[in-house]
Amino acid sequence: MKSSLHLLLLKAVAISLTTFNAYAFDIDINKVFPAVVQGHQGGNNTVCSGVNNDGLVQYGTAKIYGTNADSLKFCTINDYPPNDGCDDLKGGRITCKLTSPPVTAQGISIEGGNSFKYTSLPENNVECNGGSVIIGDGENNFGQVSINGGCKDFSILPKEKEVFINVLNVNKDITLGPGDYWIEQLNLSAGKAVKLIGDVRVFVKNNFDINGFFNSDANGTASERSLLLFGYSDVKPNSNSALTGYVYSAGAVVINSNSVINGRVTSESLTMNSNGIIRDTVQKFEPELQCFNDDFNSLALKPEWVVKTSKGTFSPSIQEGRLRLTEDKNDQATSLTYLKLFPAANNLVTVEFDHSAYGGTGADGIAMVLSDAKITPQPGAFGGPLGYGHKGSTAPGFAGGWLGVGIDEFGNFSAEGGSNNQPSRKNSIAIRGSGSGTTGYRYLYGSATLSPPIHNGKGYPTFPHRYRLTVDSRSGNKTMVSLERNVGAGYAAVSGISSFDAIKEPGQSPIPENFYLSFTGSTGGSNNKHDIDNVKICALKVNPVGVQVHHFEFSHSGQGITCQPEEVTIKACANADCSQLMSETVTAALTPHPITNGGWSSGSGLNNVNNGIVTITNGATKVMLSNYSANSITMGVSSSTPPLRPQSDTLCRSGSLGPAKQYCTLPFADAALRFNVPTFYAGASGVTSIRAIKSNDAGATKVCVPLLTGNQTLQFASTKVVSEVSSAVPMVNSTAVAPSGSVIVPFNGDGVGQLTVQYPDAGVLRLDATFQKSDATGTLKLIGSDTFAVLPSSILLRGQDQPACSGADDTSYMANCGVYSKAGAEFTLQAQALNQLGDLTPGFGATNLAVQWARLAPLTGVNGTVSPALLSISKGVSSTIAKWDEVGVLKAGITDFVPYPGYQDETPQLKVPLRWSEPIGRFVPWDYRLSGGFITPACNAFTYMSQPFASGFVITARNLQQGTTQNYQGAFAKGVAEMVAANALDGVARDKRITLSPSLSWASGIASVNQQSPFGLNTRFDRAASPEAPFASLSFGIKVDDKDGSNTRLATPNMNAAVAGACVGASCDAVRLGTQKLLYGRLLAGTEAGVASAPLAIPQRMQYYDGGNWLLNKEDQCTQLSLANQGFTFINPSQTFDAATRELNLGAGRKIKLGLGSSAPGGDAALAKDGEILFHFAKPDISVRIPYKVDLAKQPSSPTWLSEPASVNESNLKGEAIFGSSRGNDRIIYRREVMQ
Repeated sequence: MKSSLHLLLLKAVAISLTTFNAYAFDIDINKVFPAVVQGHQGGNNTVCSGVNNDGLVQYGTAKIYGTNADSLKFCTINDYPPNDGCDDLKGGRITCKLTSPPVTAQGISIEGGNSFKYTSLPENNVECNGGSVIIGDGENNFGQVSINGGCKDFSILPKEKEVFINVLNVNKDITLGPGDYWIEQLNLSAGKAVKLIGDVRVFVKNNFDINGFFNSDANGTASERSLLLFGYSDVKPNSNSALTGYVYSAGAVVINSNSVINGRVTSESLTMNSNGIIRDTVQKFEPELQCFNDDFNSLALKPEWVVKTSKGTFSPSIQEGRLRLTEDKNDQATSLTYLKLFPAANNLVTVEFDHSAYGGTGADGIAMVLSDAKITPQPGAFGGPLGYGHKGSTAPGFAGGWLGVGIDEFGNFSAEGGSNNQPSRKNSIAIRGSGSGTTGYRYLYGSATLSPPIHNGKGYPTFPHRYRLTVDSRSGNKTMVSLERNVGAGYAAVSGISSFDAIKEPGQSPIPENFYLSFTGSTGGSNNKHDIDNVKICALKVNPVGVQVHHFEFSHSGQGITCQPEEVTIKACANADCSQLMSETVTAALTPHPITNGGWSSGSGLNNVNNGIVTITNGATKVMLSNYSANSITMGVSSSTPPLRPQSDTLCRSGSLGPAKQYCTLPFADAALRFNVPTFYAGASGVTSIRAIKSNDAGATKVCVPLLTGNQTLQFASTKVVSEVSSAVPMVNSTAVAPSGSVIVPFNGDGVGQLTVQYPDAGVLRLDATFQKSDATGTLKLIGSDTFAVLPSSILLRGQDQPACSGADDTSYMANCGVYSKAGAEFTLQAQALNQLGDLTPGFGATNLAVQWARLAPLTGVNGTVSPALLSISKGVSSTIAKWDEVGVLKAGITDFVPYPGYQDETPQLKVPLRWSEPIGRFVPWDYRLSGGFITPACNAFTYMSQPFASGFVITARNLQQGTTQNYQGAFAKGVAEMVAANALDGVARDKRITLSPSLSWASGIASVNQQSPFGLNTRFDRAASPEAPFASLSFGIKVDDKDGSNTRLATPNMNAAVAGACVGASCDAVRLGTQKLLYGRLLAGTEAGVASAPLAIPQRMQYYDGGNWLLNKEDQCTQLSLANQGFTFINPSQTFDAATRELNLGAGRKIKLGLGSSAPGGDAALAKDGEILFHFAKPDISVRIPYKVDLAKQPSSPTWLSEPASVNESNLKGEAIFGSSRGNDRIIYRREVMQ
């Protein structure tokens, strides 16, 4: 069986839990709903002066039941309310009346912690249109929830006790399980019902119109379930609606005709229209207990328990599936505290557990303790007092003890441990009251000898006895205590211990704010094994302990002097070894306080002690302890804020000894050596004075007077208090003192000597000084000590293997530094703690030093993300993984810090200053990513060789985490693009034929090429000098040369023009943009003959070369020819062409019209159709030859790629129109040249 922790929400609102971060704000039902109806003013104010609202308004037959003739708490009531709006004590009806003077009830602020809690998952929508839906299993955060007409059943049964809904649309009945519901907009349709299967609180932000039935049926019958409806705006029960519950509105409640509220209403104003009814129905808000169970079946104690051993060596632990408090050995004392706080007022606490006592000689027993949580639980005296009471004046009782229940085998819990002692009673139970130190712990009640006895007399456990303690403080100012025992037949009150009010007992201290619950176990001259099991702790209210001080640690010199306060360093420790200090401000009650002939005071230059209470910031502080008597003082802490961890001891350091509890006792003498070495930097020296002094006079008037003069030989010993392993040796007045040495110290007439302390390393050192002299008058021995800090002079950071990189600007210097690392990649950041001579300080260690980073270059850019933010140093050095996700050059340094705050007594405390590193960098991108790549053929599916076409892509310079390196721009962006080409991946790189390719312009780490329409024609694949066959599948790709030694490469390359077939892995060096068909093309100007009496159309053919032949390129629908701009020239000088009129002058005043196009007469220009453009000549009516030439350079787009380099005199571009001298054959419809 496994133990479990049960966290249960209090039903409805009678008492809202504040345990474990309570679900909603507390609502005191008795204050907020004292009567059936009342007004409020939104807070604690109840006086009506100056209030301007509608108050209570009643019309027609509106009625309130349950007023019992009492005056109502509203500021105003409307004129002429109905004469039967309220009821009297006899069952009759009367006019509602207000108190005189008018007052309201207490309201609730809806600000701060009481403000509306919003949903955080508005996109988590739920809709039911059919079937059944049950929401549970931890779901509690929704956007819109809609229950529509086709939905059969819809329930919300939350595992979490708070449910957040943005919009709830109730168009079909819905069932809500117990909990708090935070709903911004609630829409309840007419005739639909919200049913409850537990006690519910509903908080609605916007105005809420109740059109159906809320926790009620259609007849207005009250439900047995409890409801609190809390409206942050108006609440309006509309006609024929019904609600059972308490209604609170921060605004108005408006009850319309024939609507019923069974419950109570508190609102800023209340308007009741005709036939509106409110019936006083008291809601039964039954609280539920929160319970913790532990069956101790695990291997180790749960973290809710903390244990302590105050005598002997045994520590409470799990044995044989039970929690053993003591072994069957003499003189043991242990304790066990439950780490939760129980509010002492208005609470109900029950504690149940099994108990077994066996195996020994029958003593002593255990105690169950409730103690004041402001005082750190510490067990009381062992033996008969069972760890609760005291023993005489030497062994104090349980610290903060308020109630102790002793389950006693030997019988002495009744006879000793406090006042009002009774005769010893074996095998009995007794209860003692509150006490402190060695006073109090009064015997209150007890049983006679019990049967069956507590001690079973056997060497093994038998049937355990079960106990139940109940502490009930819910009624007025009472704290009722009862104890029951179950020996097999069920619980029964322990004879002699009836239920009693602990507060009224003589000598009982006031009830504290919170209780701790503890168990103690004890043996003395006799013994037993004492086990508990199956612990069940329940309470209405139980709170987490929150932040706690683990323990306090005091440091002192080890020897005080009566004429001078002793400086004591106090640390508030956050963990067991005090390697972590409390970051919160801590206040602590110092002990002893008050001190006869002495006391606590603030540390030098501080104001941190007031009436024995010290304030500790940043985890450590210094105080002064005065003692004018030559005796010893044992120092400690009795309580603190934040609270001290239960059962914790104050630990102390005496010089270099400790920390341990025994070093908390500090002896004071009347003579001593006194010196205070200042904090200094390693490699330098600290100069201070030393005084040999003794006390003069007596009491508080004691003063210190000189004791030594002249040159004296003192013995000095050094101890490294805080230091890594180091061979460094401290020097005093140029004499090594490791571990000790004799040092000559000159003292002046005032008894003051001078010390010069040197140390090349860093750390905290303790110097102990001793002077001893014997003569006829006796032996004089003086001792003194001081603990001081030696700081590193600086922390030097550098990038491991960093090449030299310096300069004042991006372009000339840092942008041309050698490549150090890649963006986002790890590099090693080295740290060295140095002394003032530049030597390493191996004794220095520190954790969580703050690293500052600064971007040196580029001057304008982004800082990016750089790590680490913290680093630790050990033995003076550190190597830490670092990374920067950007491009450029950095510098780094450790933020100035105080390395030993608990040991540096100067004000302000000396810091290790910030020292910037040499430049770290240059950082370059991790890779380039190409995206958005494309190739667009110049003409649909093909491009002529040497014809420009469009290519485009985006190249992003990235870090290892695939983010953009925005600083890759300007002088830091060196990457250039290179285009590659290969036909059918044949392994023949044709890159050199690409004579036009895109160039890169970097901006914020991105080079974008041709990404917006219309696309530029930015790429050209040149043709060879001689015609060649088509490249049917010519692939184009992009390589990027980083111009930085190939440190940055393309991500996911998939092409290598020089590799046949598909490249693999590292053999790839480019990213393919696309593939297209490339043709070696030409334009063939036509020659045609025709009759003079008919027009003539001469084809201009776009051809491509393949297989030794020129073939018509029927795919060409793109080439354009134009008569303008002398794109066509006429070779016969007597023939002139006017481009404006498209007329060709043949001479002698004869002109003909020319045109281009699919049909005559054509136009100024035309596009190819299936590879042809017809050149139209009108009939000349004379015989004439018209030779012409196509000038490609002057045609649109200058399609010089259609020339034929191999032709003689560009003959392919020359043609002729030939018109004959005869009329010709009229029966010939069309003639053309046939190519063979």
